[in-house]
Amino acid sequence: MKPQFRIESSMATQCSTTAGERIAIACYAVVTYPDEAYRLVEQLSASN
Repeated sequence: MKPQFRIESSMATQCSTTAGERIAIACYAVVTYPDEAYRLVEQLSASN
């Protein structure tokens, strides 16, 4: 397991406890599917 992953997954945990469900899902997606998550973030940014 990469050291970076540990940091990202702790960030995802922080997101899930401090923000809405949608943000938590986005955090999880970034950790699991970085390329797909990047496109999703662009879409969410455009829609907000």
